Amino acid sequence: MKKLLAKRVAEKVGVSTEVANRVITEFLKELKEEVVKRGRVTFRGFGRFYLKRLRERKGCNPKSGEKITIPERLTIRFKASKKLF
Repeated sequence: MKKLLAKRVAEKVGVSTEVANRVITEFLKELKEEVVKRGRVTFRGFGRFYLKRLRERKGCNPKSGEKITIPERLTIRFKASKKLF
């Protein structure tokens, strides 16, 4: 999906696909850093990215069937704006 996005951006902006890919990569890296630092990043009319803490839970190793404990962790979630659609 990222390659297709880079290709479309490159065509619309008039730059090479490599440049568009680097811009997208850097944008995503900065977005991640800001969400981790601030807890949420909002783009009005588009949506918001926010941190969510996933609790520790029980799981199962699909290969061996062994019961395991999946540790608590943070993940980034996205909620679309009502104006997006």
